[in-house]
Amino acid sequence: MNKTDLTKKLQDNGSNGLEESPELAQALVRSAGTGIYIVQDGKFVYVNHLFEEMTGYSAKELVGKSSLERVHPEDRNAVREAAVESLKGGSPYPYEYRFVRKNGEAMWILERVTSMNYRGKRAAVGSFMDITMRKRAEQKLVHQSIVLRTLKAVDSLVAEEMDKDFLIDRVCNLLVQAGNYANVWVVLVDGEKKFLSLSYAVRMKEMPCMVENMKRGHY
Repeated sequence: MNKTDLTKKLQDNGSNGLEESPELAQALVRSAGTGIYIVQDGKFVYVNHLFEEMTGYSAKELVGKSSLERVHPEDRNAVREAAVESLKGGSPYPYEYRFVRKNGEAMWILERVTSMNYRGKRAAVGSFMDITMRKRAEQKLVHQSIVLRTLKAVDSLVAEEMDKDFLIDRVCNLLVQAGNYANVWVVLVDGEKKFLSLSYAVRMKEMPCMVENMKRGHY
């Protein structure tokens, strides 16, 4: 049974309340192969065993607690909007976000949420799967593409720029802008390791943090 079939069955049976057919509900949950939860009034009211295994939290640690507290801070608004859409009766659609495991690690999940009637009140039932490995592979490919593109740009600069100091400055700025690096520093020394020159480029948003680290003696 895939996630779409499971969600539809839960929704169809939700009109009478899952508690009125516990055997069916448990059978559906066991056969799903995905983490399943029910949220009502913004709080967990049910999580299945696979949800516990995937997140590291026990049901006792989650039931009665805010569901958004376990969502990565940067993804909470998107998840909140999806939940609101679900409770309005909108069509369920899969979306990705980061769930923070009990050990503090961020787990990427692919989730589908839909609305149902649970114990006489509107609730959201969600099913999700761990896609962390897939996301890491995608991010690695993106990084490799950026590095290759940046190296080609550096090669072009080396071929056309004759002034050494100006070339190094341009390379530093290129690596920050196109290479997606927070900061780049190039220090030239002679054969005896005596300082000759310094070139650098720093993203403006990183500057306050760098200044603070330098004040603390962290270079």
